Amino acid sequence: MLSSLFSEIVDSWITEVVAEQENRLRYALYYLIPNPIKGEVTKGKLKWRGLYLLKTQNELPQVTLANGSLSSKYAVRFPTLCGKQSRSGKRKEFKIDLNFQGDILLRYEIHCASEDAFVFGITTSNKSRYKVNGLVKQIKQNHE
Repeated sequence: MLSSLFSEIVDSWITEVVAEQENRLRYALYYLIPNPIKGEVTKGKLKWRGLYLLKTQNELPQVTLANGSLSSKYAVRFPTLCGKQSRSGKRKEFKIDLNFQGDILLRYEIHCASEDAFVFGITTSNKSRYKVNGLVKQIKQNHE
């Protein structure tokens, strides 16, 4: 019973982390990189910008059992989104830490809060706009 409960907790953590990473990555692609993506994210647009992710070391979740109830604590570090410089030199190299801080974090939180808002006074919501599944899977370029 305890192992199934622990498994459910870990599964919910993984789901939350993956969803948050996708949201942060989508925000960075549309608003933070030097040549932001317009429209749908495609493999060609990602390849043209030379995008790749640098993984960071995550802390393992800590679960404790006290008085018959489980409590949990975990910390997650998101990867860094990087872009390579082009051969011609027109596109410069950059790094964007997806662990947003300061002004970027504030703008990201405002953006997340307004995602379901109506656009231009019509009945189309931002939720279906630019929706891309598996951004992390699309940016698969290995980097040592």
